[in-house]
Amino acid sequence: MLEAEGIVKEFGAGGRRVRALKGVSLCVREGESVGLVGETGSGKTTLAKVMMGLIRPEGGSVRARGTPLESLTAAGRRRFRREFQMVFQQPLASLDPNFTVEQTLAEPLAVHAFPGDERQGRIRRTLEAVGLLPEVLEKWPAQLSGGQRQRVAIARGLILDPALLVLDEPVSALDLSVQAQVLHLLAGLRRGRGLTYLLVAHDMGVVEFLCDRVAVMYHGVVLEEGPVGEVWRGPLHPYTRRLLEARLPLEPGRGVGEAAAEAPPLPVWDRQPPLEEVRPGHRVAPAGP
Repeated sequence: MLEAEGIVKEFGAGGRRVRALKGVSLCVREGESVGLVGETGSGKTTLAKVMMGLIRPEGGSVRARGTPLESLTAAGRRRFRREFQMVFQQPLASLDPNFTVEQTLAEPLAVHAFPGDERQGRIRRTLEAVGLLPEVLEKWPAQLSGGQRQRVAIARGLILDPALLVLDEPVSALDLSVQAQVLHLLAGLRRGRGLTYLLVAHDMGVVEFLCDRVAVMYHGVVLEEGPVGEVWRGPLHPYTRRLLEARLPLEPGRGVGEAAAEAPPLPVWDRQPPLEEVRPGHRVAPAGP
């Protein structure tokens, strides 16, 4: 459904350039939920934005249903924008502070020329689908709680009935109790609407709950990829094992992740290493360059 192949992305100017992605490939199949997990700075969000056509890579290509994004016509790009939507990490930053909730949800319908008599019904149905009451329509983003803002952001992503949602850290800015509510909402929406997800997260538990397959990123490369349950039960790469160890303290009195943080640093790859298929669908990179 959405595929990145050999993506290279650099940031910076002049002689001070940083390679954020080093030849990464990733495939998202229709109907599945794929997680991108790794530490801050590993390249997860950058890869997601490249796959959504929001930033251009220096190398590689992205294909939507087999068609390269760069070869899409104006009409094809418009269809792509309707079918593939992204929910960003910080809803307060991604929602226009000068728009009410109703204006926020009405804007994409206007851009995609939905008939005026359909818009109100679609707005109210989508609002109901994300668990919000009609009275929030008149409110501004600053008047909403964090959980309500994230639900509005999800509603904006759903309003056009997309086939795929890219979810960039959808619960990282929320309290734990609200995180659970939003995760169950996303799981229910996926089942009810047959959605495909690409989830960016640093929390292994979020990926375990919401995803079928996971790709583990580290400094711009993918080091391990496979079914979530299999990767969690039997991680093959030292970095994946370290991420899993960081979820809980291993000894009384030690902080979360202290044992992992004390481990020797891992080598940094200068390009995407080859992934060897150890078990069906479960691939891993060598331990070092």
